[in-house]
Amino acid sequence: MKSFADYLSEAPAIGSYRQGGLSTRKIQKKLRVFDFDDTLAVTQSFIHVNDASGKRIKTLGSGGFKTYVRKQGEVFDFSDFGKILNPRVIKPIMSSLKRVVGKGERAFVLTGRGLNKPVEEWLKTQGVRVEVIVLGSKSKNPTELAYNKTKWIADQVRKHGWTHVEVFEDSVENLTAMEKLKKEFPAVTFVLRNVGHYAKTMHEPEGINTSS
Repeated sequence: MKSFADYLSEAPAIGSYRQGGLSTRKIQKKLRVFDFDDTLAVTQSFIHVNDASGKRIKTLGSGGFKTYVRKQGEVFDFSDFGKILNPRVIKPIMSSLKRVVGKGERAFVLTGRGLNKPVEEWLKTQGVRVEVIVLGSKSKNPTELAYNKTKWIADQVRKHGWTHVEVFEDSVENLTAMEKLKKEFPAVTFVLRNVGHYAKTMHEPEGINTSS
């Protein structure tokens, strides 16, 4: 049996047109996809860099991680991302998510974290119940994450026939990878929103703990 949200997602969009004297409605199936870190919230979760012996040699914020070139023998430690550390809400984007969920429209949080439950539980404290998809176990670096996020969206379009996809994301690399979706699915409207400027005003300068 279809849920109320399913019926809403299939409801005709505003802007029907007439053909041959009969009203023909354009039906839009809308999907919204929200990143988590630096999109919905700023946290104090960092990526640590360990040497081959396991000794921590550097700590990176999200911005530093996106540009860091891992040296031979170095290992990334994502253990901070198993919890939500000192979160601060990015209010404009959180308001957008709440508005979409409140209207019964389909939305997901798509994150490079490895565990969905901490994110889902924290979102509940903000009054939002939404499914969180994690790609951390499949993504060992920013390039892999960009590929996996793009692939996940493409799979959703094929499976469910979404005609309008709106993405809220702070990563330029992820958004650049997603641009190819416009060519792959020319009949689908993709709105790719770069919202990284909100988090930049909330972050402390990077360069933290450059050594253990």
